Amino acid sequence: MKKFDFDNVGKRMPYNVPDGFFDEARKRACAITGDGRQARKPQVLRRAAAIAAAAAVIIGAAVIGLHLRGERPAAADPQQLYLSLLADASDDTLEEMGANYMEEISND
Repeated sequence: MKKFDFDNVGKRMPYNVPDGFFDEARKRACAITGDGRQARKPQVLRRAAAIAAAAAVIIGAAVIGLHLRGERPAAADPQQLYLSLLADASDDTLEEMGANYMEEISND
């Protein structure tokens, strides 16, 4: 067997690899590590979870802030909401609402 002399290498590569070696190595590395498509799904889920958590914090802060100020969120029942508006309304507003209601009834 011929002994290799490093002093006479010059600019050529001192090592030889079979044809297609690097292509085959890339294919094997991709098979082991995956091609990167699967990495997007967890990233999207993490981003959605972060957005949901931020929204929950904002909503929680708003509810706590209303509670600490002594205010209640608007009633879900429209009749209760209407009655609370009537209780807070002035006499002039009530007279105007009554006049509008009577006008609507007379037009029907």
